[in-house]
Amino acid sequence: MQSPGGIASGLILIAVTDGWIGPGLGTFYPFLRQTVRVGRFRMNAAGVDIVLRASPPGRVGGDIGAYHVDFRFLRKRWMLCATGSSGALAHNGETVDPLSVPRPMSDGDIVQIGSVRFRFEENIALPLEARIHSHGFLFLP
Repeated sequence: MQSPGGIASGLILIAVTDGWIGPGLGTFYPFLRQTVRVGRFRMNAAGVDIVLRASPPGRVGGDIGAYHVDFRFLRKRWMLCATGSSGALAHNGETVDPLSVPRPMSDGDIVQIGSVRFRFEENIALPLEARIHSHGFLFLP
């Protein structure tokens, strides 16, 4: 949980389906807080940190909940925490029950949020020229 030019953990976008209108493959979403919330809205009561663009149900992104999943730093490791969202959530290919207990994350784990897949990267070095985008995304040049 460091600033650009240091070490950070987070998600790298690795797969999308046809019609995705968000950032490109390889985009890095850093975890800059103890709890990182992922969903489709920025200004809702839950305070989403990583915003995934959503489309109407039945289209790409329409299966991403407003407050879909949390990543929490607990007991010196990152945990995937379901929030009760009805949208699809999978960890290493296994469907995560919306009311399940937190799951420990390991470097290289695959997380699917709705129809979008990410790879979890732990403690990667960020170049000094890395910049945080206005939507909280970090683009590696």
